[in-house]
Amino acid sequence: MSIKKRSRFWLKIAVVLLAVLMVAIVLWKIWPDEEKSQVESSNERAYRHIEVDGKQYDYNTNMLTLLCMGIDTTDDSEGQSDVIDLMVLDRENEKMKILSFSRDSMVPIRIFDASGKSLGWEEQHLALASSYGSTQERGCLLTCEAVSKLIWDIPIVYYAGANLSAFEQFQDLVGSFTVQVPDDSLASLGEEYQKGNTVTITSENAELFVRSRDTDVDFSNTSRMQRQRVYIDGYVQSLRKQLQEDFNGTVTRATGLLSQVVTNISIDEVSDFAKMIMDYEFSAEEDYIVVEGSEKKGLFHDEYHIDETELQKLILETFYTQK
Repeated sequence: MSIKKRSRFWLKIAVVLLAVLMVAIVLWKIWPDEEKSQVESSNERAYRHIEVDGKQYDYNTNMLTLLCMGIDTTDDSEGQSDVIDLMVLDRENEKMKILSFSRDSMVPIRIFDASGKSLGWEEQHLALASSYGSTQERGCLLTCEAVSKLIWDIPIVYYAGANLSAFEQFQDLVGSFTVQVPDDSLASLGEEYQKGNTVTITSENAELFVRSRDTDVDFSNTSRMQRQRVYIDGYVQSLRKQLQEDFNGTVTRATGLLSQVVTNISIDEVSDFAKMIMDYEFSAEEDYIVVEGSEKKGLFHDEYHIDETELQKLILETFYTQK
């Protein structure tokens, strides 16, 4: 081969390699990253300054968010989130609020095929977001992403997900406490579970109280969420008492539970959260808010359609100040 022909040959090879490299770079930029370890927002900064009905609002940067998820598995496998509660901590006014989202909420979530390739966003049950993760951590992040998108891309700073294997240990952290049964959804289990009766919650019956439901009854998750509300109220009050009586000891025991939780809360931050829970104003009657919506019988499963007007009011009241 002549020198001239050889030069042309290598020039063609170089052009092909350069084209392949450029395509690879483009694909790398646009291809969904299944393993990202942080929650993304579709419009990262737009939430900071918004306009609603001609009025200007600024995001309250004193707010700290923690999404708590109860995952319906007993091991490290991916599962659905039966509990999706967003804890909002107002560090300026020292107040705590919990926004509770129904697992049956029909909202956009990111879905993936069997190989892990993103298929984009699709309206599905919110509980399913976690099941699309390749790990429980990734499932928690996908749920955070879905909730963030639902509340106008406000970032979820912290998350904590626990499966059923950790339930008893978390109950043991606070010991027993009493609650008033809110409805008759568990009446078939005995007289003590009839509406209005007082029942003592222990590590033996806590899971039954917050998780049980009759799936043959339409919209049974709604009554279960009412039980979860009174449970959270009792749990928070009992945890506060433990912290007030022995703060360091309770924090040490709580830190020991981190290994049972999928979370980005560090060991050093457990004490900070404990202090906020102990000191911040919180009343389940006013501050545990089930996001409003309407129930609908779906083709295969119950559906909960969030009231966008009420959600807008809730977001503005919780996260924003009017200019």
